Amino acid sequence: MADYWLGVDYGTSNTIAMIRWSDGRVRQMVFDGSALVPSGIFASSDGRLVAGRDAQASVRLDPARFLANPKRHIDDGDVLLGDRVVAVADAIAATLGLVQREAERMGAGAPVATTLTCPASWAGPRRATLFDAAARAGMRNVTLLPEPVAAGRYFAGNVAALPDGRLLLVYDLGAGTFDCSILRRTGDGFDVVALGGLDGFGGLDIDAMVVAQVEAGLAPAERPLWARLTNPQTPPDRRHHRLLWDDARTVKEQLSRQPSAEMAVPLVERDTYVSREALERAAGPLLQQTVDLSVSLVREAGATPADLTAVLLVGGATRMPLVSTLLHRTLGIAATVTEQPEILVAEGAVTVPARTAPPAGFVPGPLPAPSSGLPAAAVSGPPAAAVSGPPPWGVSEPPPWGAPVSGIPAAPVSGVPTVAAPMSAVPGAAGPVSAVPGQAGPVSAPPSPVAPVSPPLPVGSWLITSSAFLA
Repeated sequence: MADYWLGVDYGTSNTIAMIRWSDGRVRQMVFDGSALVPSGIFASSDGRLVAGRDAQASVRLDPARFLANPKRHIDDGDVLLGDRVVAVADAIAATLGLVQREAERMGAGAPVATTLTCPASWAGPRRATLFDAAARAGMRNVTLLPEPVAAGRYFAGNVAALPDGRLLLVYDLGAGTFDCSILRRTGDGFDVVALGGLDGFGGLDIDAMVVAQVEAGLAPAERPLWARLTNPQTPPDRRHHRLLWDDARTVKEQLSRQPSAEMAVPLVERDTYVSREALERAAGPLLQQTVDLSVSLVREAGATPADLTAVLLVGGATRMPLVSTLLHRTLGIAATVTEQPEILVAEGAVTVPARTAPPAGFVPGPLPAPSSGLPAAAVSGPPAAAVSGPPPWGVSEPPPWGAPVSGIPAAPVSGVPTVAAPMSAVPGAAGPVSAVPGQAGPVSAPPSPVAPVSPPLPVGSWLITSSAFLA
């Protein structure tokens, strides 16, 4: 079997993995018939951490032992699942281990190297936790790649040529967060020249707006049942609670394709209609803040919207038509929409942009070592082990911050099955259903003022990271 490289986008609600073989073939991994692996894990009664769809199937046995979004707990160290304390690194490792085992089965052996993507704003401690989880999952030769850089690699390798010096805006609306980045093309790589986001807004919050619309249509006599549904105290009520949020996610996806959708309300035992128009009224102010943040980042990069080559939509929540409408209305640029916005980061992790052929007799020199900015350990995390045999990128030794993916020709994915938007999770905290998860106010209330991620990372540190991965 030919050598292969593994790229993994570990997401808030779902994880996606891609394989690239040395002959240039690229394939999206499929798990139990689906290209999306739920990132949630379940602490079984026999002490195992169950991942993927098995965890999702087990949640209704005891929702208290289910963690829907381990990535949201990256700073917590440990989490309580039922009566068991679980390290966050172990929770993440359960999902990564599932990916690793399936990759070894498909590739008849371990990958040459693995690229894990992470938010560009993550610094040393969070990156170290992800490295630790990868090691516990049995992954070796691991390199971290900022998510927007992976998206930029996808764009340049599969969508359109991006000339040197041109700017790309990556608008990433996932299940749990919104991230926006301005990338500048530099030869074969990208510099992250501006970065910001909203940690408390994503597709899960739009699910909450669907639930709030359902609540608004209830009759007074149905309120006691709704209270049981939204503040469950018994295992049956918790199962109905989970079903409510699963159905809300499904309805949200339907409203991306049609003006209204019907939803069965569990426990209350009635059907109700949800409209796209009402959902857009609720989500509009928050989505506008993401667009306003994008504009401010363009200014921070010393540019204007006219200087942008493209606006690339990333993440399943960008399927909501209002997203591209607001971006076009504000920036004057039609956003680049792909069939599967969920997979861009994972495929970018194994995409190597085409290079200009060097002149005859050219002998490449070593890559530059990290300089100013974050310390080398913080920029790259633990060093990756050297890959046996001559390195494919023409350097005498692998750079200390991890080996880049082999310079095999980029090729678009073919025959990828159509997948749904990321699975939403039930917010962990009990409270009014009309509230956006993580906020105390009503759905219509805007979050705290939009600002770039704080504290901002030195731009130079990500210049180093981008060059290291993409040189």
